[in-house]
Amino acid sequence: MGGFDVELDLPGIPLFLQFKLSDCMTRRNAWETRHGFLHSPFYRVYLRPLKYSQQHNLLLDLEARGNEVYYIAPAFHRKIEFDTAYLNGKVVSKSVFIRPSSIGHLRDDWEHHVSFKNESSKFGYFFSELPMRVKMENWERVYKDAKTKCTKQKRAIRDHLFRTEEIMQAIIQERVKFKEGESFAQPEINENPAHRVASLSLIYFDCAMFVIQF
Repeated sequence: MGGFDVELDLPGIPLFLQFKLSDCMTRRNAWETRHGFLHSPFYRVYLRPLKYSQQHNLLLDLEARGNEVYYIAPAFHRKIEFDTAYLNGKVVSKSVFIRPSSIGHLRDDWEHHVSFKNESSKFGYFFSELPMRVKMENWERVYKDAKTKCTKQKRAIRDHLFRTEEIMQAIIQERVKFKEGESFAQPEINENPAHRVASLSLIYFDCAMFVIQF
């Protein structure tokens, strides 16, 4: 997995990750525990309500148009756990990945969250109006799916990035409501296409873009 100094003529695909914080729930009176969904300790990841941001629906649209898009959340919360995982290169493998499509569209302005047990969880629960089971992925699965897609398509990453940039611009125009006096901040046309897509990712989708090449 590379940053932006990539071989643009070689096959590859962009990967979009939105990093979330996980709250460790330890009390037995937690809603999930009281209602029999998860025994403590477990983790909660909160999504931004629609009244504050279209963030989730932006990511959902980006995924729906053929991109690899995930929330990523750590299955640890103590500093010593992070330090150990970081030193051993295990931060990603000790995190869970959730496709926006596994959650679906948010339909109201209320708080929403996903809860899961640990990094080995095959599924968690999305809590909104009604609890819903949500598929969880691990890095091994995400990497394998990206590799399979890259191998099948055999498209230069440059072509992927140009197409993705067009898709992102269309989604932004559809979803983002600009305040009076604001306008769509487009990256400089002479920039590296990876830089342009990464800029749009951070500014409008609040996620990081990586490039996977094999």
